[in-house]
Amino acid sequence: MSTTLLDVQAVRRRFSSLQGDFVFLDAPGVYDSVQIDDVFGSVVLGAGQTALLYSNGVPSTHLTLLGLLDKLHRTVDLKLPVFSAVSTPDGAHAIALLRPQAGSKQPGAFAVVPVAKDLPSKIQGTQAVTVPLDVSHGAPAMVAISDTRALVTVSDGASVNVAYLVSMPELTVDPFALDSVPLLQASGIVAEANQAFVAQRPAAAGRFVPDTMFITPNAKVRGSHGS
Repeated sequence: MSTTLLDVQAVRRRFSSLQGDFVFLDAPGVYDSVQIDDVFGSVVLGAGQTALLYSNGVPSTHLTLLGLLDKLHRTVDLKLPVFSAVSTPDGAHAIALLRPQAGSKQPGAFAVVPVAKDLPSKIQGTQAVTVPLDVSHGAPAMVAISDTRALVTVSDGASVNVAYLVSMPELTVDPFALDSVPLLQASGIVAEANQAFVAQRPAAAGRFVPDTMFITPNAKVRGSHGS
């Protein structure tokens, strides 16, 4: 079975008969229909056999996990509105960025969601927002992900800069304070080297080469390099 990432909302607007179901399109005139009660407008298809369905246009705390082969689904309540979700390459877990209400004790949050196994999710609060109030004037938290590790990096653009190292399937989270503001889209995981990294603005005045923090997951050792 082949799968294609679709603009589900656009398809539903065009075909009223599809407004209540999720539809698998394998070939013209051939499809499977699955009834899902939740509203969703975003679909993430990872390398695994499960699609991640959620809505951020209409605030919803639900993330629906839909099997692409068996057509079975279950909905996980993440307690806070879901903004985005990304799957591990093997499809066994997912990271969802959450949007707490303004004034919450923890300004940001994310969830580590077991996908392959029906286990409780881990909800982690963060010291800076994971989703800005106006996404046109700020970027969401950076998420780098591999099969067994994820790195969620948040910043208030000033003094609060933290990278959260997630271990899977343990669902543990370790925070690492950064020396300066992280650069946009400049974090990653090098599985072969067993390291994660975050590039940051130079901490010292007069420097132009970004600082980079390297985090070794197993030893939880960090180091900064720049020139």
